[in-house]
Amino acid sequence: MGACDIVMLAVGAPRRRRGAVLGLGARLQDALVECLSTDRAALTVRAGRGVVTVRGEVGSLEQISRASRVIDAFHGDTEIVNLVRLRRAAD
Repeated sequence: MGACDIVMLAVGAPRRRRGAVLGLGARLQDALVECLSTDRAALTVRAGRGVVTVRGEVGSLEQISRASRVIDAFHGDTEIVNLVRLRRAAD
């Protein structure tokens, strides 16, 4: 079991109180930074109106796959939009 698997196990059930979406966004960003071994600047997690949106660019298809697995682990009443893309190579 890798560090990413441990992070996803620690996610737990979604909170059911006011501000839960903001808390979910923060926990999701922490899990993504840990699992993707990247810094916070690489990914933006925005939360509001019952929706959490994840945007950013990563360097490999494997990182996109790992990001998708982490995002899928955050289930519940909140919609999560995954907009993580592969970084384009410099020309």
